[in-house]
Amino acid sequence: FALFDKKGHGVVSTEDLGRVMKVFNLNPSQIELHNMITEVDGSGKGAVDFAEFMKMMSRGGSSISAEMKETFTIFTEGRPKLTAGDLKRLFTALGENIDDAGINEMIKVAGGEGGGVTYEQFEHVVSQAN
Repeated sequence: FALFDKKGHGVVSTEDLGRVMKVFNLNPSQIELHNMITEVDGSGKGAVDFAEFMKMMSRGGSSISAEMKETFTIFTEGRPKLTAGDLKRLFTALGENIDDAGINEMIKVAGGEGGGVTYEQFEHVVSQAN
């Protein structure tokens, strides 16, 4: 969530969401971003807090869920696991400096072994946070 909320305001705006989606080679229009936020924005503030964000990201069967699965496959180049190297590239692209110990801890928390995290493990982590 903190990767999306770059300003540290406790909410994710359409601008924040669009910035991170571009890292995953997704290019939704401003209208699509607005609609994604509006679907789960219970307060009408035009941004989502952590709980709303997790609801949005874990929607089974939604287009974002399908896009995330497809992006996972693209980002891993068809491999079944997201590796430490993949995560390092992702965080670097987002302007975050995460050391190898931090990356390895993320993989461990997700239930991954030394080889990385499967999409199912990733999906489980996202759904547990909801």
